[in-house]
Amino acid sequence: SSPSSAPRVPTGDTTRTIPAVVVETDVEGLSAEDEAAVNALPRGSEPPPAVPATRADEWMLASLNLQRFFDTEEDPLVQEGAGGQGRRGRFLRMVEFDLATGATKQFAYQLEGIDTINTRTSTAFTQNQQGRSIGVSAIQALPDGRFLVIERDNRGIGVDPETAFLQSGSKRVYVVDLAGATDVSGVSFVNGVLPAGAVAVSKEVSPFLDIISAIGGNAVIGEKFEGLTFGDRLADGGINMLLATDNDFSVTQIGGAEQFDVCTNGSSLVNVALDTLCPQGFATIPTYLYSFRLSRGEALAFGFGAVPEPMTWAMMVSGFGLAGGAMRRRNRQTKIVTN
Repeated sequence: SSPSSAPRVPTGDTTRTIPAVVVETDVEGLSAEDEAAVNALPRGSEPPPAVPATRADEWMLASLNLQRFFDTEEDPLVQEGAGGQGRRGRFLRMVEFDLATGATKQFAYQLEGIDTINTRTSTAFTQNQQGRSIGVSAIQALPDGRFLVIERDNRGIGVDPETAFLQSGSKRVYVVDLAGATDVSGVSFVNGVLPAGAVAVSKEVSPFLDIISAIGGNAVIGEKFEGLTFGDRLADGGINMLLATDNDFSVTQIGGAEQFDVCTNGSSLVNVALDTLCPQGFATIPTYLYSFRLSRGEALAFGFGAVPEPMTWAMMVSGFGLAGGAMRRRNRQTKIVTN
């Protein structure tokens, strides 16, 4: 299984997920002994007792104090939906790992309903696509203890010809808070419903960012928004929020055993043999990187520390003028690269 994400731990090593198993590695990767130990695990006994309706552990991150890991499933478990079908479910699970004690907790996360999503797309999702075509693909910790979560559908430029050019109805970033949510470890969501007493994580009704609206409703948009992080603080106290898409290496992920490179001209897809050139006018599926500017107020509301006001910066710069005169000055340039 390929890793979904690889957060660093206090030792400087990284982790990666192997079907419901988290393994710590150094920069060289797993040793032969580690690989053998993992491969020897009895697959039938691995937690969780069921698997998501489509893919498994989608995203893992370390808390800002490096005391806990958080992992999120992409979709509901296969049996946790209406009629016992995860494809019709709205609740998936977030898992918390305490690095000091080894204790774990599970929290229920509710996806936006397809009835609402269908009001934003010309091609409606069916009921059995709720827990299959809608899911969570990234989670990012905030300094104030909350999280940002990307919810998205499976539409947009990608390697799947059936969805690549359908109008997307969901590419959204939500603010999520685990405070008050109950541990649902060992609890089943029969027919996709939380049992009495179970409380899901709180999610603001309106998204913090509607990605589709922000970049223009008619703009070409990537399918898999699967990266979310923060960049530099800005001079006015704001901060850059960066979102990235996954292009699946621009290689077919469905169909027969043979894989192909996927090429697009923006309106259609063509498969070619691996490592061959795309036809004229076509190129492999790009990876998109978006930068969104958060205001100073938004940064402060998320718990990012205050930075000096522009006037304060000016006073500081003038105070360091004599020292700065003896130093070589360099201009910082920003380049935008299109893949």
